[in-house]
Amino acid sequence: MIRAALLFCVLAAPALADTPLAPPTDFETTINGAAIRGDVTAGTTTISPVDGNSFSEWTIPVWTRRYWVAPSNQSMLVLGPGGNLIGSQDPDQTVATVYWQDDTGGGAQHLSLSDLMRPEDMPQTVSHYSWLDQVEQIEEGWRLYLSDGRRAFISYE
Repeated sequence: MIRAALLFCVLAAPALADTPLAPPTDFETTINGAAIRGDVTAGTTTISPVDGNSFSEWTIPVWTRRYWVAPSNQSMLVLGPGGNLIGSQDPDQTVATVYWQDDTGGGAQHLSLSDLMRPEDMPQTVSHYSWLDQVEQIEEGWRLYLSDGRRAFISYE
């Protein structure tokens, strides 16, 4: 019986390793005194002040499920649709984007896989490559723990 259970676990593990993402849905949540609203139809994510915070509402041109908002609510780190998993080792693919809002209107900085690590150093799952283990939000910005054991730092500003 134990052998059968172990065999099942060994055979089932690869099938469970790359569970498909849930379909995109509209969402609203509050973080750091900001309301974050994702609109699937419009393909946008909007950041609005709540609880007496005073900053201008702003919208990024992407719906996202993986984001981190800076304490000022004026910048946001967004991972690609697969989060830490990507489908290839293409060094030029964008894996993360920092969006910001300021007096000049704001902008975006796209980070490619090769900006952060060597693609050939990524571990592989059943059908994807893992480029990121963890994101930590610290006082000065975001610290990315990359799957190759290195760290990258992205400033809020």
